[in-house]
Amino acid sequence: MCGAVIISTKTLLTAAHCTISYAADPPSLRAVVGTAFRLSGGKSYGLSKVVVHENYSSLSLENDISLLVTSKRMSFGQSVRAVNFASATHVLPVGTEAVVSGYGSVSYEGSASPVLLAARVRIVEQDTCARAYLRIADITTGMLCANATNPPRDACQGDSGGPLVANNTLVGIVSWGEGCADLTYPGVYTRVSVYNSWILTYIES
Repeated sequence: MCGAVIISTKTLLTAAHCTISYAADPPSLRAVVGTAFRLSGGKSYGLSKVVVHENYSSLSLENDISLLVTSKRMSFGQSVRAVNFASATHVLPVGTEAVVSGYGSVSYEGSASPVLLAARVRIVEQDTCARAYLRIADITTGMLCANATNPPRDACQGDSGGPLVANNTLVGIVSWGEGCADLTYPGVYTRVSVYNSWILTYIES
């Protein structure tokens, strides 16, 4: 299970590690929108295309971004609409508050949430995050990190591909991390501003 975020009437963004095995068979995936319940409600849309970033690496999780194109336009309304995504020049100061949401586990290796949950986190300084993950993986320019320390809050398994939104702008996509809400390791997100031109190449409306 993965999350995604609507960016136009026919396009959603998600993480490449969520979709890589479906890229050759888009109809085997569906996007459900407009519900706060994981197993009920909303509207289901078939997909006509799954675009995985051409430089995605399953080892380093670099370029962990993918675009889903629905077969039909999504009907927008009060509970279904597109989010503005970060421009290529978007600046995201350290300490900025952001909201991450999804149906993922509420504890490490726990079960998925039946309802959509959200958590407030703050953007972590890039070097601080790189030091935290020094022995595990590289934190590249296409990634950003965020966490909450008091109380600890984070994305978890099942939240991958979901949105990180700051000031009504999509700034990140849930990508990876070590544990969940572990104070040593911030959550790692795909930095949307770095991929703005890539998104604009493939977006369909």
